[in-house]
Amino acid sequence: MSWKERTIEAVVIWAITFTAAVVEKPKNNPVWGQEPGIGMSQGFSRGGGPQLSSRGGVRPSLGSLEGYLKAPAPDLSWEALVRQEYQEVKRVMEAHPNEFTPQDFTDLDIYFPIYYAAAKEYHVPWYLLWIIHQAESTMSQDERAFDGRSYPFFGAVQRHRGFHSDREVEVALENAPAFIFEIKTRDKKDAEELWWLAWHARNVINESKLEGDTAIWAVLSAYSDLRYASPRFSKFLHDKPYFEK
Repeated sequence: MSWKERTIEAVVIWAITFTAAVVEKPKNNPVWGQEPGIGMSQGFSRGGGPQLSSRGGVRPSLGSLEGYLKAPAPDLSWEALVRQEYQEVKRVMEAHPNEFTPQDFTDLDIYFPIYYAAAKEYHVPWYLLWIIHQAESTMSQDERAFDGRSYPFFGAVQRHRGFHSDREVEVALENAPAFIFEIKTRDKKDAEELWWLAWHARNVINESKLEGDTAIWAVLSAYSDLRYASPRFSKFLHDKPYFEK
């Protein structure tokens, strides 16, 4: 399918899923936004659609995170900046208790610094990484994502090793800051896989030449079968007003 055809498809799906996104979320439903009928991870293409490959080994050029880390803001260290941003995210979440669960806070206590750093490096929304991480491995809590039962999918975001090799992850990690590997995550490779996900998303966006929400749809529809991509896109549209400043 050409990118022109994908653009048309994205607009159609966006219109459909936007309608779904504005419907009030059922209260006290901790798995809202997950694919219906499945309580744990799904994997990229378990529905039959392949995970599409971006150009392996191409590292987007978006400036250096290292420079950003050295001077993220006047008089703010990187740690202070992350803490400040996360406090704002938590404040928003606490103000909407029917939209976010206690588990969300527990998960972000661990993973927000990784999401945030990767998002800054590759200019993607940090909560897009969160949404995919939730759907693919229940925030690295589904043991099937790590013990070989989901082969050829692997890890926190169920990377398809046939389409995206370990070498591609190594390329993505060439400009990753050391501090993300010092964070105690649920699986020792979570930081690597989440950083790769942001890198991959930026590659897809660059290749698509799309912008805004249609670019996010391009990422999600290239990443999984449409029946999985659509509810994830709805979740993205639902979360966007809370986290976009």
